[in-house]
Amino acid sequence: MPRYSKPTKICRGCGLELPTETFSRRRKRSRNGKYYMFIRNVCAPCHQIAARSYHVAAPRRPCAVCGKPAAKVNGDYCSDVCFKAARKVRSAAKHKATYQPSQREPRVRWRDLPEAECNICHKVKSISEYYRGAAGRRCKECERQKSTEYRRCHPEIVAREKERLFKWKTDNPERAKEAQRLLHRQHQRARDAKKQFPHIVSSRDWRQAREAFGDMCVYCDTPVAKPEMDHFVPLARDGQNTKYNVVPACRPCNMKKNAKEPRMFINDEDRYQFICDTLGSL
Repeated sequence: MPRYSKPTKICRGCGLELPTETFSRRRKRSRNGKYYMFIRNVCAPCHQIAARSYHVAAPRRPCAVCGKPAAKVNGDYCSDVCFKAARKVRSAAKHKATYQPSQREPRVRWRDLPEAECNICHKVKSISEYYRGAAGRRCKECERQKSTEYRRCHPEIVAREKERLFKWKTDNPERAKEAQRLLHRQHQRARDAKKQFPHIVSSRDWRQAREAFGDMCVYCDTPVAKPEMDHFVPLARDGQNTKYNVVPACRPCNMKKNAKEPRMFINDEDRYQFICDTLGSL
């Protein structure tokens, strides 16, 4: 490709005769079917000075986003932040213009259905038989069986966890008391929820239940001077607040039973049947 043939050239900026290598080269151009490599009429230092003064003194457009002067002479934005913001707006406008709503029916979660099938026992049960926020579709009974089986197969882990909890309570008595008070508030809210039930156990109904069981704990069969009222089927498991669902119990048994199902807490089938028959005869 032909190049500039002379070894020197006079710069129009500084007026000096300089070697050709000091001039900036321009891209090739075609003339009469041939390509030539041209060089600028000013040397590289003069060209840089002129370009710098042009970029500093030339007026800038206002930024299309914030209105500040643009970063470049022919630019539209003052910074990358405004450029990304404008790009996001353009993308949103394009998506809105081309968006078409889906023709499919909206997806219905299994927790929003009145009934669902358990993945373990494959029984169709009411949605109240599942724990709220459960990761898998497993009913409460299957979850309890899984937990019981885990504790039976890993006694060392259960013992280690109990030891860790006891040590934590010993080292942090104040926090343990606060946790106990929080648990008490939760139980109190459960007690307050009983007021929303259509049936309320009166003092007469409670006296009849105590007399029917002889003022004895129905779980350990020991006499109690002041028995506590326990719901045979816990309220947390859709138990009713009626005289047919309250039994006298001592405090240790009442605390130990907590919200367990009666069949899971009572191992003696005859005692369980006796309690059911007595409650049915009230």
